[in-house]
Amino acid sequence: MKRLLIGIALLTSSTLLYCSNIVAAAVYSETKHNTSWTTDLGVYKSALREVSIIPMFVIFILMLAGLVIISIEVYKEFEKNQHSKL
Repeated sequence: MKRLLIGIALLTSSTLLYCSNIVAAAVYSETKHNTSWTTDLGVYKSALREVSIIPMFVIFILMLAGLVIISIEVYKEFEKNQHSKL
């Protein structure tokens, strides 16, 4: 149960970090709109690329770790319930 809560906390924190990263890129795109930006990506995607290369990597690792921990714990609980029914 403790590991399940850790997995849920990792997944929730990665979701909050992702949302804050999107908001940061939106705020930064206003500044970028007044200066310079790449025309093939557009204002928002240029800002998103500049703001979120490393944070997206960290967010992805946290999300993946949370999902793996949750999956392992749910599988263990499922196996325990299957053996107790026999």
